[in-house]
Amino acid sequence: MLTPELSVQAAVRDVLIASPAIREIVTPNKIIAGSLDLGGHRWGIIVGPVDLRLTGYAAGRQTCAEISLTVHTAVTADATEDAQRLAGLVARALMDAPAAKGLSFDEWQRPVTTTYRAGDSIRTAIDLRAHIRWMENDE
Repeated sequence: MLTPELSVQAAVRDVLIASPAIREIVTPNKIIAGSLDLGGHRWGIIVGPVDLRLTGYAAGRQTCAEISLTVHTAVTADATEDAQRLAGLVARALMDAPAAKGLSFDEWQRPVTTTYRAGDSIRTAIDLRAHIRWMENDE
């Protein structure tokens, strides 16, 4: 398994890429995990870094943690309808926990969104929180 943080990022990105409606607005190469830089693109989705707080152990030597991350959408300011549509599509795509390799979601909270104007773009921050568990590799 990747680290739990990277596994969650990859799972969230996979859900977004799998959505045909999201792909109508943003191409998969502009759905980025881990970086907070769109690389000069004015439209895109960023799956931000995952904050992980270890909370203990579960049966079978599983590690438990609380995580939070923010998914950011960016659309040019002259495309207000697309910005609103994209933010809604991303939030709806993330209403339920994604399937993640090597870990389980014990709780997945519904997304919380904040939309704002930043320079020549409209951005939405979509905050996600969850409780996860995974089996440690002792390699």
